[in-house]
Amino acid sequence: MPRITRSISKSNKGKERDFHNEESRAESETASYEDEQEKGMELHFGHLQQGVKQMQQEIKKLKRSKQEIRDELESLKLLLKSNSPRKTRPNSVDDSKRIMELQNTVKELQKINKRNQRQIEKLRAKELKAEAEELQEQPHDGEVGDAAHRMRKLLRKFNDLMLVTTLADDGEDCPICFERMKLKQCSSMPCQHLVCNECLPRISEGADEIVNCPQCRESCPRDDIDLVHYAESERWDALLEVAQAWAAFDHRGEQETSEEEEEEFFLTDGNGSSEIFSQHASSQEEEDVEEATRSSEVPTEARSTPLRGDSPLPYSQSPAQAKRKRLQELAEEREKKKRR
Repeated sequence: MPRITRSISKSNKGKERDFHNEESRAESETASYEDEQEKGMELHFGHLQQGVKQMQQEIKKLKRSKQEIRDELESLKLLLKSNSPRKTRPNSVDDSKRIMELQNTVKELQKINKRNQRQIEKLRAKELKAEAEELQEQPHDGEVGDAAHRMRKLLRKFNDLMLVTTLADDGEDCPICFERMKLKQCSSMPCQHLVCNECLPRISEGADEIVNCPQCRESCPRDDIDLVHYAESERWDALLEVAQAWAAFDHRGEQETSEEEEEEFFLTDGNGSSEIFSQHASSQEEEDVEEATRSSEVPTEARSTPLRGDSPLPYSQSPAQAKRKRLQELAEEREKKKRR
């Protein structure tokens, strides 16, 4: 009997040691991920501040050039008044043209100045909003609050990725020039229609630069148009990375949920807020994300190459293309239900 109890105690100690090693390894992974996220946020804030400074410098330069042009215009007006009509008659046409050109230049500079002011205000508002969110999400109760803080970051990143307008993997044609559009060389409107950057100035109208969509004719300010940075497959890969990062916080083990609960994690409502923010999401969100994580942990070959066979595959084992198609169908169904 003593030998048996000793062997049992040794095995228990070994299991406890393995459990502590796994726990410390998970903590180190979460800490390293948090450091990477904080570094990324600091770098993003630095870029924003640098962009604001550059815009302010450009505005100062434009103001100086505007003042110089005004001074030149005033001097020309004084010159025209001081000279006699006979002497100024041969040059009156040239002077009037010069005055018109200067006036047009002043108007253009005023438009650029207004546009830069709106851009600076937009960057400042974005920076203040990010700082306010960081201050509000400071942990208050130790480890639990810290984990909740990181999870909120992941949810916000997931929501931002869902709202981004992407370019199709096989490419799209510009509705104006019919040329093939490329990433970072085309822009998206609030109606989610795309147009290449070369044709975008052609559809801007008025001093405020109101843009009319060439497809649905919806009007929007030029400042609401964003550059397209993601293809559809790249956006999907980024969503899978968020799901994998979420899985690092889950220590409850595997729990089976239905396919509808798994799909609910990917749905977004009309206002751009995730379905997780519903009234019952506080008890459901971790289970939904766990299912999405297990679906994302399928090997790369299985995601990129569809499996052959007549039997239907579950959602977690479906290829990435089928998942994207299913995601679009679910989003369209939800939009139709809301319109009813």
